[in-house]
Amino acid sequence: MLAQELGRSVPNETPPDIADFTGRRAVLGWIEAALPAPGAAPVHLVLYGPAGAGKSALAVHAAARLDLPDGRLHASLRDRAPGAVLEDLLRSLGCPDGAVPSSLDERVRLYRSLVAGRRLLVVLDDATSEAQVRPLLPTGAGCLTLVTSRSPLFGLEAARAYPLDVLEAGEAVAMLARIVGADRVAAEPDQAHRIVRLCGALPLALRIAGSRLARRRGWTLEHLADRLGDERGRLDELSAGDLAVRSSLALGYRALSEDERLLLRRLGALSCPDFAPWIAAALVGRDGGRVMESLAEAGLLQERGLDRYGWHDLTRLYAAERLVEEEGPASAVLAGAAGEILDRARRARELMLPAEPGSGLTLSHTVERDLATARLAESARWLAAERSFMVAAVADLHRARLDEAAWRLAFYLTPLFELGAYHDDWRTTAALGLESARRAGHRHGEALLLRSLADLHRAEGRLEEAAGALRAALPLTERGEVARTTLRLGLVYRAQDRLSDAERCFTECLAAFGSGQGGGGDPRGSADALRALGELRADEELSRRALELYRQLGDPRGEAATLLDLAALCLAGRRTKEARELAERAAGLSRRLGDRLPAASASLLLAGTARAEGRPEAARAAATEALAAFESHGDRRGTAKARLTIAAAALDLDEIDGAVDALACIMGEFDALGDSRGLVEAQGLAREARRRRGLR
Repeated sequence: MLAQELGRSVPNETPPDIADFTGRRAVLGWIEAALPAPGAAPVHLVLYGPAGAGKSALAVHAAARLDLPDGRLHASLRDRAPGAVLEDLLRSLGCPDGAVPSSLDERVRLYRSLVAGRRLLVVLDDATSEAQVRPLLPTGAGCLTLVTSRSPLFGLEAARAYPLDVLEAGEAVAMLARIVGADRVAAEPDQAHRIVRLCGALPLALRIAGSRLARRRGWTLEHLADRLGDERGRLDELSAGDLAVRSSLALGYRALSEDERLLLRRLGALSCPDFAPWIAAALVGRDGGRVMESLAEAGLLQERGLDRYGWHDLTRLYAAERLVEEEGPASAVLAGAAGEILDRARRARELMLPAEPGSGLTLSHTVERDLATARLAESARWLAAERSFMVAAVADLHRARLDEAAWRLAFYLTPLFELGAYHDDWRTTAALGLESARRAGHRHGEALLLRSLADLHRAEGRLEEAAGALRAALPLTERGEVARTTLRLGLVYRAQDRLSDAERCFTECLAAFGSGQGGGGDPRGSADALRALGELRADEELSRRALELYRQLGDPRGEAATLLDLAALCLAGRRTKEARELAERAAGLSRRLGDRLPAASASLLLAGTARAEGRPEAARAAATEALAAFESHGDRRGTAKARLTIAAAALDLDEIDGAVDALACIMGEFDALGDSRGLVEAQGLAREARRRRGLR
């Protein structure tokens, strides 16, 4: 069903071609000859060989030469689980973020459905095993898969393997010439061949050596060859595999300045695939950003966009080895950088959730109104850019047994995952953070992470699990946090239609938080409780009190949500003009914050207002706009509500047949979601549509 609903996107994800790619004519011809014809069975090719043999570069270059009509997918596997890779591939194929299934089997089925009927090129880079690759192979007729691995993956059914060795001597010299400059190689041909021999003709080693020469125009090729002559364990000893890569990386490492070497090896404490210059400053001091640029110039780091750098995983492993050899365990470096990582994440969280810092205390702070929304939006963008780094950092801190830092970072990241519907990252970091808190014997941290997991369960509709996590958190919760946990339990009860239990929780919380006025009590908690109670009771006075508190706290997100609650109350009371004005204000705030889902909810309410005003075309347009946002984020409940409004508008426009057909699907979706209120509304509209069709 989902596969049929998704649009047919044409991905083009393979990295840009390598400008100085050289040679490999035989294997390129083998790949092109293996390309299946349209309608033929898919073909899976494995390029295998020692580390640094240029497998990834070859796959990218081959992909650039091939033209498959339905696009190119690219995934860097390394040690990633197949389920995580499938999540990225599904999103690339147009699957909304929140619509990615949770289980591996379901993801495999959806992936195969989406690639059926498409002729795709799929590049799976740096695979470690057959089991990692099997779920990722496309099944569509005419598809081609290029897999790179150190292993031949002979157990991969129906796959063909090609052994990739070092370059031919002539190819290696040509590659060096393209990096260094043909004039310099022509001036010293014997020394060029000597460098190739000392590098073992390994592409990675040649790239490093060539980068050193290109960076130092005053060096002759003989000077570099003399330096390479002292290298222990020549790089032509390719049977050592990783030893060859390690030696080639050492060539570049020893040519670096002391500052560059220090940063490179300290970056080895991190498992993240890319990073920003601020982490370099945290590792080696304020000149870290400049040193990072130098490493990129030396070819050991690669630019990955504006102010972002990445590196090959083999370089990371080598840096990690140098760190242990020269400075000791990575935990010491991580402990030194943890403060900066935590501080940046905490400050971003505070901006996203004003008056609720990670300490668990409520600190009211007012921001000038013209700066508030800009700062909040900026914090969300920063966290989104740093998401992969922060997720990896939680794992690094946990692995190093820096448990206090690990659980706090996992907790700070929760609002990012919630806003962006990054549920897999949320689940992974919360689980690691919870384990760290328990290992450290930190009851408060354990309670906060259980609460985070409960929020995740509630967002995914797993309400019993959410309630269970909150009940487990309550005995561990510090006194000031009990009401916050109880409030979340009330939200779960509200979603379960246990209205009296929800009201009891909200009332208890409001009393515990205090009035929120005059500097006493907990104003953030009071605002949240007032909003929840106002929505439950349809009490406009309570909602307006909540709105005023959110404004005092400098929280535009809370303000936008409460404006929407008030708009719904006005619409229910047939005060359509006031409802429209409130919803427009909510939509404007959400758009300035960059929050697409709340903005979509506002558009949906505006659609309801337009219907009540007798403007069905405007209602359909607003609901269609909301539908696009809900679908892109995988919000099934929002999608169902938007489709219900579109069907109602169609009924208003006397488009009876279309409304009847749509409502049949919508009722099934509400039933699957367990949304009894939505189902009742859809059933009522369906009855009306059938009645009107019978009268025609």
